[in-house]
Amino acid sequence: MALPATPILFSPTLETIELQDVNTDHQIIRPFMCAMRQIAPGLQNFTIRGSSSSQTWQKVLQFRQLRFLQLSGVFDLSSFREIAALPELRRLVVDMGSSPPLLAHPPSNASTIAFTQLRTFSISGNLFAIASYFAYMQGGHVTDLSIGSRSEQRPEQSQPAQQDQWALCLSVIATNWASTLRSLSLKTSEPETTSLPLTPDFNFSLSELRLETLYLDGRVSALDCEKVMPSIWTVADLRIHLVECSEQNSFRVLHAFSKHCTNLTKLELGLGTYSTPESSGPVGSHKLKSLVIRSDDSYHPPNPQHVLGVAKSLHDLFPGLDIVHTKDGHDSAAFWKYVYEIIVTFQAVRKGI
Repeated sequence: MALPATPILFSPTLETIELQDVNTDHQIIRPFMCAMRQIAPGLQNFTIRGSSSSQTWQKVLQFRQLRFLQLSGVFDLSSFREIAALPELRRLVVDMGSSPPLLAHPPSNASTIAFTQLRTFSISGNLFAIASYFAYMQGGHVTDLSIGSRSEQRPEQSQPAQQDQWALCLSVIATNWASTLRSLSLKTSEPETTSLPLTPDFNFSLSELRLETLYLDGRVSALDCEKVMPSIWTVADLRIHLVECSEQNSFRVLHAFSKHCTNLTKLELGLGTYSTPESSGPVGSHKLKSLVIRSDDSYHPPNPQHVLGVAKSLHDLFPGLDIVHTKDGHDSAAFWKYVYEIIVTFQAVRKGI
């Protein structure tokens, strides 16, 4: 059946529709959308997977009661303003494709992008394009934000330049949503090889937020990780991938987590290696319940003979652990299984069971 004729199969109570690889021919999409507005005027959730045209978006945005919208393609500033004008929109997923960056600095008389009702916002694309659109955003009450960066090999998009773009995004986030944002996810297209720059400006913006969940899906040095900890003390659920984490500082990082991030209940940590430190004894109570160890290609699990020392150090730092495991291979999984079993024994002894 041709696309324009499919709405005759829909119920008037239809609230959700998803289109895949839509034909962007205006003569096809226009009658389909017109029929949709007549048959299912209460549509609330609209997803178009695959790149689509601005003409398609214009028809979608005529459903003024939409609460969820997912689009991908080449955007311009007017497109974002029209999306932001949807009065009931609560969740937005945008893939900017090859959208070019806007002007480096918005003119003083430029109209802003104001998502007044939006709560969940996910945006992916070239980091420089994303940052340029963020510079136009103002106000709103976003609680859940995800930024997915796709890198492009261009001279003007070097690592230092990318640091500036991440800092700009975080500055806008802290300015607009410091009082409302609770979950933040920052992703790189190649998390195993691409670094997330935790610069002083970046860390300062993080300190302005009161996050409960933070996912840093990119390479972070152990030193940078320690520097950012005082800025994320409110976080309860943290996922971070450490690199350059030597045997000497892997335990030091965990010790810093126990000291600075006292609200943590779930920690997923990527490590290159793990040391077996001399335990300094219990450091106090901590809320951490779940510890997941991830690894990269350089990961070497501790010597099996050191399982007792690792378990003792973790128990001293996080006495309330309920889960300790790894997402990696059999040998590593067995090691952490033994660590967890010993921790449970320590807990039983402490409680006098």
